[in-house]
Amino acid sequence: MRRLSRSRLECDANGTDNPRYKGSHPSLFDLHASSMSTATSVAHQTHHTSITLTNYLRFMQKVHGTDRQLSHVVDAVGQACKILTTLVQRAGLIGLHGFTGTVDVQAEDQKKLDAMSNSAFIHCLKECGAVRALASEEEDQILIVENEDVDTVGENEDTYGVVFDPLDGSSNLEVNIAVGSMFGIYKMPPKSEFITEADLLNPGAKWSPLATPSIAVLRC
Repeated sequence: MRRLSRSRLECDANGTDNPRYKGSHPSLFDLHASSMSTATSVAHQTHHTSITLTNYLRFMQKVHGTDRQLSHVVDAVGQACKILTTLVQRAGLIGLHGFTGTVDVQAEDQKKLDAMSNSAFIHCLKECGAVRALASEEEDQILIVENEDVDTVGENEDTYGVVFDPLDGSSNLEVNIAVGSMFGIYKMPPKSEFITEADLLNPGAKWSPLATPSIAVLRC
């Protein structure tokens, strides 16, 4: 994923109407005006006209006190999109076009890139230490994450669930039309409560087109 300039990183703060998902931390998406101006200021101070997504998230956590667990999740999505961008750009050279020989949950022939993209998303999100549940278009059930890092999250810290279509529009690959990754990030119930599918059924989606250059668009 390319560096994200002020014009490339968009956030709006509509929030959520479900009180269950309202936490004490300011949301990454509730700080649009101040974050854009301060992030740009930091970029100027370091003699750069743009900053990376990872540095932006760290800055937001330090200056505005945004939830560090949410920062980990968004950063993990960014890492997955970097991997997918490389796979898409080089697919023709490394033999990733075509099908796996199996069918997906929609009973359609599964493309090689769909399978690899799904694995990349799952790996990155599992390893970030702040995700308790995953739901992928390539899977027929939600995945409950069992991870030592998640077990060490404090009772007062938030954990998240992520729903995603790892490679939306994969049928466009052979005709050189842009594809993208769709994802949604939702706050999960307290660790003492079980997670159900209803916890992942919330409105809203985010999209990161995987082209040259890659652009991340964050909305809430």
